[in-house]
Amino acid sequence: MRRKADPVAGSRAGYRPALAALLSAVVPGAGQLYAGRVRRALLLALPLAALVVAVVVAGRQGTVSVLRSLVQPSVLWALIALNLAILAWRLLAVVDAWRIAGGRNARSAAMAVLVVVIVAVAIPHVVATRYGLRTIDLLTTVFAEEPVAGETAAAAAPPSTIIPRAPEADLVPDPAPAATDPVASTLPPPKPESSRNLIFSESFGDPDAAALWPEIAAADGGTPAPFLPFTERVAQERITILLAGGDSGPGRGGMRTDTIMVVTMNTVTGDAAI
Repeated sequence: MRRKADPVAGSRAGYRPALAALLSAVVPGAGQLYAGRVRRALLLALPLAALVVAVVVAGRQGTVSVLRSLVQPSVLWALIALNLAILAWRLLAVVDAWRIAGGRNARSAAMAVLVVVIVAVAIPHVVATRYGLRTIDLLTTVFAEEPVAGETAAAAAPPSTIIPRAPEADLVPDPAPAATDPVASTLPPPKPESSRNLIFSESFGDPDAAALWPEIAAADGGTPAPFLPFTERVAQERITILLAGGDSGPGRGGMRTDTIMVVTMNTVTGDAAI
């Protein structure tokens, strides 16, 4: 037997459209069940059951496996598409519950409740999509792929500016010549050797260390240290990574590491520190 319309409530007698929409916003199909549409409620609840099964199956793969998948751009694109599909499914459940509960004849105040419910349902999915897109942009920008085979190093390297060295004729001589400097006149003339080799001079460094250098240079390399397996060098429950940031760029002669950070992660508890 069909219910009669209630002109005062503006909905089907005994049902509140706003409440039905709110119930379906929390659990898709709950508003249909509240309005007496059992079959429709079960149909809208089927995707929820499939989603719960998918989450349980993913959880059994292990935390490390799940985290490894979440840093793959292809997986993130699939999750963004799934997130938008879930949003459309939830909005359909909300509007359908509102309609079958008599929302077409509802008052303006009840209509405002429907708008608020729709916005509240959409906001988490919009935020999740935004974070997903930013994560994909980060992964594809920071962890860029290696240059393809055949690409020259000059084409792959960033552009740089070479600063020409001033010719010897343009160098300004020392304003204090050795002839007028009593200290400089007693020093031997400079040797045309690289400054890198000054460490081996007799007047540089610790004399004992300098005396050991010929023995070290003549050695055959000594006994190599044992190389332990990875499982003995690094504990499986902890991963430590060194992050070094350089400031090379156009017009600079080299790359200098001006930022050094150490990241350590516990693979069992998920705790991390930097």
